[in-house]
Amino acid sequence: MQPPVSTVQFSGCDVDPGQGSAPDAPVQIVEINKRAETVTLKNVGAEAVDLAAWVLCSIKGGQQHTISGTLGAGEEQTFENTGGNIWNNSERDAGALYDAEGRLVSYWGE
Repeated sequence: MQPPVSTVQFSGCDVDPGQGSAPDAPVQIVEINKRAETVTLKNVGAEAVDLAAWVLCSIKGGQQHTISGTLGAGEEQTFENTGGNIWNNSERDAGALYDAEGRLVSYWGE
């Protein structure tokens, strides 16, 4: 069975696709720690996922962070942002994850 595919395409990190717009598959954002500048992703599928050229967006500030590596089936991994602060710690700042083809994969609305 194929995972659901989003029809929402990447058009910049300042565009908020909105809660409920992502299939949260094959990878799901399970946590964004704004103070630590980390994002935890989980592969919710049955196959490994290559994250090369995937993009994570901080919607509030329109910042883009490139993700890379591989997540094995069921694996959860925390990614650190090493390029300076991208998350707004005092206001709502949603996150959106796009795959290498620019399709919305997961959305974190907190």
